[in-house]
Amino acid sequence: MKKYLAFLSISAMMLTSACSATVGEDGDATTEDGTGGGGDATTGGDSTTGGDAGTTDAGGTSTAFKAVIIYDKYTEPDCKATTSPGPDIDMVAVWRGDKLIGVGKPGSCNYNAGTNVACPDNKHADADDVAAACGPFGDLDFKDISTGYLGLGGGSLELEIGACTTETTDIEKCDGKGDAVAIEAGDEIDVYEVDKWYTGENADKKKYITGACKCIAETYEVWLRTAKGVDAGSLEVGQKTGTGTLKVPAK
Repeated sequence: MKKYLAFLSISAMMLTSACSATVGEDGDATTEDGTGGGGDATTGGDSTTGGDAGTTDAGGTSTAFKAVIIYDKYTEPDCKATTSPGPDIDMVAVWRGDKLIGVGKPGSCNYNAGTNVACPDNKHADADDVAAACGPFGDLDFKDISTGYLGLGGGSLELEIGACTTETTDIEKCDGKGDAVAIEAGDEIDVYEVDKWYTGENADKKKYITGACKCIAETYEVWLRTAKGVDAGSLEVGQKTGTGTLKVPAK
């Protein structure tokens, strides 16, 4: 995303097969450079509508949303190829124009394993992994991919966005510990899913993961809620495969 890549000191800052973030030989999935929202580090995946995880109210365009919920939409898991089945969520950031308004607020991340668990042996869904999906970029263990992200494993992740306590355009420095931020139409939601974007297939060809990783992109769906746990009035943002940017539509 152009805004994250400001952290890399550039001028501007998210495909399906198997499961990602498994330590081992690189997988054969490839990523596609694209442009999603204002980002230049998206890795393919069309935004679509028609999800089954909420309802969209008809009406005006001024509704502000207080929670983000991400659903696992990966439909062909290879349970033997991964310790983290389903999309592997590292972090979420929200931008309004060129301003980073916040990242996942620490302590706000909640994981629901769901009832349709395709791969029951998910080793990346404990309390530490859930907590790691909130807060800034950089808590991932880049050497062996053993900590720092949540494997959705057929479930969902819900979180609030917390403001940066110090204004910054660097997602490593935005702590998300400020007040919860309302998300509006036109905002960009950046979802970092552990895929080949992390191994040098970002716009700068910057390699973050230094260990071996299959890092295969997986599909997820993003919705917004008026408050955590409240499904009525939800707004579908779209689907993405791997690390990418989605723009919040008007209701």
